[in-house]
Amino acid sequence: MPYPKLDGLLDDLAAFIAHADEKTAALGPGRDKDLLSASLTRLKELHATATVELRAGVDWMYAVTEHQLARVAALKADLATVRAEIAAAAAKAAQDAGAAQAAKAAKAAAQAAASAPAPLDPGLGAKLRDELLSRFGRPGDGPAAPPRTGQDIWENWN
Repeated sequence: MPYPKLDGLLDDLAAFIAHADEKTAALGPGRDKDLLSASLTRLKELHATATVELRAGVDWMYAVTEHQLARVAALKADLATVRAEIAAAAAKAAQDAGAAQAAKAAKAAAQAAASAPAPLDPGLGAKLRDELLSRFGRPGDGPAAPPRTGQDIWENWN
């Protein structure tokens, strides 16, 4: 897989190593040339290792990313399924609640109709008056009670 920024960085490092190699070859024999040559040899080894390792690491990151994207897509599909199931369950619960509420309202209406008081008879008061008068008589029909005074209370005190 091409990685433009990584390839550009590694190419720049390779160009630097080649330029430093040319300059080292132009130096005369001596300790400085030997040190610089050893450093460039080590830098070439590190460049080769970095090229291999960085490419492998980036490939691994892309593979993990692809795996995670596939997992996210599967989870989104599962989430859509669960949301649909929740919506269906909520609709069924609302329908059941509506049916239960309608049944409760019908039951309450039936109880209210059954427990409604009988209509009042407008002549009921007159019937009660006549019945009481027939049982106990009219005022003034019987002997009148003697008027009460406070004296009779004291007489029956003991």
